[in-house]
Amino acid sequence: MLTSDELVVIKNTVGALQNAQRLFQPRVERNDIEALVSTLMPRLARPPNRAHLIVDMKELPEARRSEWAAQCWINTISEALRHDPAFRHAHEQHGSYAPRSKEAATPYIRAIDKSFQFFVWLVGWGGETGDVRNSFTLRMIFLSTAVLIENLQATTDGVPGGWGILDATVDLARNFGAQAGIPVRVIATNDQIGGALRRRGFSDPVAEPSLVYSSRARPLLLIPPA
Repeated sequence: MLTSDELVVIKNTVGALQNAQRLFQPRVERNDIEALVSTLMPRLARPPNRAHLIVDMKELPEARRSEWAAQCWINTISEALRHDPAFRHAHEQHGSYAPRSKEAATPYIRAIDKSFQFFVWLVGWGGETGDVRNSFTLRMIFLSTAVLIENLQATTDGVPGGWGILDATVDLARNFGAQAGIPVRVIATNDQIGGALRRRGFSDPVAEPSLVYSSRARPLLLIPPA
């Protein structure tokens, strides 16, 4: 179980600019990421007037970077625990998501290097940049073993929804996952999103061996049917 003290350590270490860039630098070209994101736009219920894509940790302000780097660290590690028995053994020996020495951190860094591909942080606005009442935010992590939809938020005139961002994102993730032969996992940050995902064929896992962390309240991991 992740403790608050461990989370502080992860934010302060992994979230430092040099470390965050080293760990989560895209393993693919930005042009390829932009091309992938461009396929999302036609799926939206309405196109944004302005949009901003972030794929590099250096583009984020310090507070956002430390939070997002921690989320990338924890959930990439959690996914690695499903697929790598040797790393799972090392994690069990260490007993923490926050290794406090270079030697203890080595297997964690290797697991991330092996799994992490790139992340997408996309913000769109219906009007002027910064108009949160008419905007959407999407955050995803692309790994070698799974596509993780981490955060989805959308508002129209201050009311949740109106962009079709959930269906557009699920379609994009499933198409990418199908081509790569990997599953899609989603963190549902509230019951409304959880219900919407279930109606789209996602289901609660019977048992998850690892932790899922979200900066938002009450994370719930869902996976699509086989």
